[in-house]
Amino acid sequence: MLTRTWRGERDPSLAPGEAPRRGSVPRSCARLLLAASLALGAGACKKGQGPGSAIPSADQSARQGTPQGVRLPDPLPLPAEPDTLMHVQAPHRIAAAAHNLLPNAIDPNAWLAMELGFFVERSRADAIARAVDAAGPWDGVEFGEAAIFHLPITPAAYASLSSSLAELPPEGEFGAVRLPGPPGGQAQILAWLRETSDGPRITLARSLPGLVSGIELASTYGRAPIVGTATVERLRPPSEAGELPLERVWVEGEVDDLKLRMQFEAGFDPLAEAELGAGAMTPLLRERSTLIGASSRYMGYSRAVSRVISQIQSQIDDLPFLVKGFATDLAARFNAILRGWDGRVLVAFADGHMRWGYGAEDPKKAGVAVLHFVRGVTDGISLVRNFSSDVPDVRLKKNAASAGGIEVHRIDLRGVKGMARELEPMLDDHGALHVAFAADARFAGVIGTVGPRADAELARWIEGLEGSVPPISDAPEGALHVALSRAQLETLAQAAMGGALDFASLWTWKAEGPPFDIELRRESANVMTARIQGPPAPREMQVVLPAQK
Repeated sequence: MLTRTWRGERDPSLAPGEAPRRGSVPRSCARLLLAASLALGAGACKKGQGPGSAIPSADQSARQGTPQGVRLPDPLPLPAEPDTLMHVQAPHRIAAAAHNLLPNAIDPNAWLAMELGFFVERSRADAIARAVDAAGPWDGVEFGEAAIFHLPITPAAYASLSSSLAELPPEGEFGAVRLPGPPGGQAQILAWLRETSDGPRITLARSLPGLVSGIELASTYGRAPIVGTATVERLRPPSEAGELPLERVWVEGEVDDLKLRMQFEAGFDPLAEAELGAGAMTPLLRERSTLIGASSRYMGYSRAVSRVISQIQSQIDDLPFLVKGFATDLAARFNAILRGWDGRVLVAFADGHMRWGYGAEDPKKAGVAVLHFVRGVTDGISLVRNFSSDVPDVRLKKNAASAGGIEVHRIDLRGVKGMARELEPMLDDHGALHVAFAADARFAGVIGTVGPRADAELARWIEGLEGSVPPISDAPEGALHVALSRAQLETLAQAAMGGALDFASLWTWKAEGPPFDIELRRESANVMTARIQGPPAPREMQVVLPAQK
């Protein structure tokens, strides 16, 4: 892309006397790709072409808007997989989606003016940015020493911009000019403004052949509304080298359905330390009242189960004889639950309740195991309450509700004491805590809710589900669902910056924001993909660039 290294400034992260790495981009310059739509990604290779192969430009397209008889320099051969690539069909749609979530999201034209100002005189940068059409395709590519940016110009601004550029020193014989750089800038930046069959376009590049190649970027790389790729060297400054063993990223898709692909260094597995694997219970998260939730599968579950069972047995061995029999029976019931677990887990929040779930090879058997354990707990608690009133009253209500032919059971804990203030909203008006659960093959395990209306909320959750949890072999490694509103995101952002946060108030939050679902999958040993799906982005957005003082 057109990066700040064009202006010849020194990267502050370099040691005295250290030469800059070609193509490295300071962190603040990473916006050149990121702000344009997450346009860092997706394999831009056309069918039948592999990395490193060249795609020739079409001379007929390159000559558009060029006077007859004028000889154009030969265009650059465009590589199938350049160092960086950005193709965004409609930046204004991305900006509209961002404005729905982030109050201070910058519009595309303002961002472009800011970036151009690093290597073009400020007044020229503003003039070009104001003239660019955010509803048209933006294209940029960088490979080797070449860098090209191709942008649409609004018809209303074409004449004025053309007149302004005509005052600059010409380059070549076909209408290109040399742009003045900012104070201290040394690199040569060329511009070519012309009429094409798709409307007026401006190309920025480091060389005349680069200018000629600009018109071919969209047809060469625009296989989807959003396409891009970048090597990690282009995205981080040298000072951050080694922080993450990432080699390249791609993105491809649309605003409401993007696929991000990440290639890590050979031998590095980003999920290895957390021991996460395929098995996320994705459909359980996609119920419309879910505020936020996540699911995955813990691959170390077998080892963890054995460790817990061993620890429980060790504690039972130290108990007095009078209670050892009861504890042994209760432990056996709990162990049955643990042994039925297949590693899948889910945690979510919705309408003042916590949602949870775990996977089991035999959901029906798992549900029976939970009922059997709870009965053991209630019997034991009833016995203890004969000697002490400080013990909470625990009761089981089978079939407290029903949804979709699935029975919902409820556990009531009365007389709960010492509850943290942040968790008090989970109690009902009488200070009781309720836990509801249900088991079914649709869930591939057991799911439940905790909160003041646990059984009703679980029934509503079940009724709102679409589809069943897929087999582990078909499930992604991770799933995340978020439906936070802009105001809710503001609150969390302020808390992250050190502001006060009333944790208890979070239980009153509802899913008021646009829903986004993210699925993480392992494509190969060192390649991960993330699919990001959201609501359709607004088609229109008024873009206003603030007046420059």
